[in-house]
Amino acid sequence: MDRKYVVLGLTLYVAMISIGISLKYTELWSLNMDLTTLIVNHTNESTTRLLASVFSLTASVFAVWVALLLIITYVYVRGGNIDLKAMVTLSLLTLILTELVVMLSKYHFSILRPGVNITVSYVGSEVLKLYAYPSGHSARSTVMAYWLPYIVMSIIRDRIIRKRKRLYRLISFALWLWVAVVSLCRVITQEHYVLDVIGGVLTGLGSVFLMKPLLPLIKERIS
Repeated sequence: MDRKYVVLGLTLYVAMISIGISLKYTELWSLNMDLTTLIVNHTNESTTRLLASVFSLTASVFAVWVALLLIITYVYVRGGNIDLKAMVTLSLLTLILTELVVMLSKYHFSILRPGVNITVSYVGSEVLKLYAYPSGHSARSTVMAYWLPYIVMSIIRDRIIRKRKRLYRLISFALWLWVAVVSLCRVITQEHYVLDVIGGVLTGLGSVFLMKPLLPLIKERIS
């Protein structure tokens, strides 16, 4: 197991937790509010917010999980190689870990979303609608942005020989741009504060690097 990835993953988790603690007990909360207000005030047109709401759906729980499960089904039914099967399996496990960490963190920090109506009664899983930190949309889109370029390149590697590095960079750039836009959209729609989405990205990356050393073990199991 590669310790450097584990250390990096834990460091990112610690950074996410440190921000959460600081938001609860220090003046960082004021800066968080000011940054969020600045963005919202410059994007207060109804059309902009509508587009932001629609675009945010691309990183919803439903959209991301359906997309990943379809990819996994395709890889296993098509009879992909061991490396590819291990990669999609690891991405699934990473996403599961990410969702758990996000859920537990939201309950633990209990930082309310912008403009949440605390007079409304929430039950069961709906309680998560109250809490903002860290952003689940940012976290799960980060996981997908990291693993999808590898998965896509593995799927098409027998079809495209030339310009592989350029294609990989293009896919990576598009996906990380997606993460950035989704995160911005969550702030524009006032579902999250600025540091919520930063915490989400840290959570996603932390999960990726913590789980990455398991790839050889998964390959061994599959083979």
